[in-house]
Amino acid sequence: MSSATTAPQTAAPCSTPFRLFVRQNYNITNCRKLATLGAEFAWELIPGNRSQFQVIFGARLSDDVAWVAWGVNPTRPKMVGTRAMIGVRDLATGLFRVAPYNVTWQTRKRCGLHPNWGIDVEFRNASMEYLSGIDYYAMRATVGLPSAAAMAGSTYNVSRLNHVWQVGYSAEGMEPRIHPVSDLQHFDSKETIDLRTGAIRLQAGRHRRYLRTVHGILSMIGWGTILPVGAIIARYSKFPVEAGYPRWFLAHKSCQLVGYGMGIAGWILGILLGNSSVLYAMKVHRLYAIFILAFATLQVTALFFKPGKGDEYRKYWNLYHHFLGYGLLSVIVINNFKGIAILKPNYTWKWAYIGILACLAGVALAMELWSWIKFMKMKKESNGIIRPNYQVPASSSTYGKAPSTAGGEQLEHK
Repeated sequence: MSSATTAPQTAAPCSTPFRLFVRQNYNITNCRKLATLGAEFAWELIPGNRSQFQVIFGARLSDDVAWVAWGVNPTRPKMVGTRAMIGVRDLATGLFRVAPYNVTWQTRKRCGLHPNWGIDVEFRNASMEYLSGIDYYAMRATVGLPSAAAMAGSTYNVSRLNHVWQVGYSAEGMEPRIHPVSDLQHFDSKETIDLRTGAIRLQAGRHRRYLRTVHGILSMIGWGTILPVGAIIARYSKFPVEAGYPRWFLAHKSCQLVGYGMGIAGWILGILLGNSSVLYAMKVHRLYAIFILAFATLQVTALFFKPGKGDEYRKYWNLYHHFLGYGLLSVIVINNFKGIAILKPNYTWKWAYIGILACLAGVALAMELWSWIKFMKMKKESNGIIRPNYQVPASSSTYGKAPSTAGGEQLEHK
């Protein structure tokens, strides 16, 4: 399933260093940031020719990147059917060699992808260079699109150009291997752009990215914030806060139900997103999510089947409920961070969640310290009244009996 927006959108401008580079060295004035992979795209239409234009595709690549690609598709913004120029890193020299490729269904099935100089799109003077001044790799070419008469049932149009970009981390010779399938950015690297105005006419995956954001927020707040708050209430409301039974238990129960409801909503949304494409599967993230749902359901239903205080099984129920709850919270935290790593949003998400966890941990630590202080104080006061080393002189008329107060507390004989 593919989601997209069809109304033209304003493109984000390029970074200043890249924009200055393409303008000063190639006299290219159109430049914008692409939606994923930290890539940037510059182009210039050749005057008087609606089927030719110059392109420069730039990105700051890590040392483990083995290939980088940019291409056009005559039908839709998608991988299959794309005619691409791909720069593959030569392991011996570290330099990139650029060649044209035709991405077919066989490529999707992980069959070999080899250079193809017979494709209908021309990539003339294709090359790739390292821009040491701005730490960028730039792949450039003059693109020549075929005429509509040469196409069978499809056409290229600079006013609605479907283009795709990609990076990968493995190659054999000039054969690029499949890109990572656990990083969603690799599946959203496509759009339809009007090269005349720079407007984005269709951005693949935009709606899915919005749903992923909602999924992440629901999971972080429901599973990762409200459930821990409920656990803190259950642990510290009896001592040292000493809230009455109905009040603390209702607060604990409310937090668990609200957090569970939000978590379920995020979980369902995550399953729908995962099933919307067979191209990617976050197996570990999904397994953690299934574990969380199963045991969170057990924890919530346990609230309605709690043994009475006099029940002989009550202590076993308490052990099960407490230890399963703490284990569940640990898995929730791990899976939330794993989800953040998958979405790769800006650092605000990660640090915001770290801040939430730090606040919860701070409250729990303060309450734990206060409970121990209060406990030791009560113990000291108790020891000041109860004296286990009481002794009665032999001449005492109360020999054999311990004097007592009205409350039955033993007193030290003076």
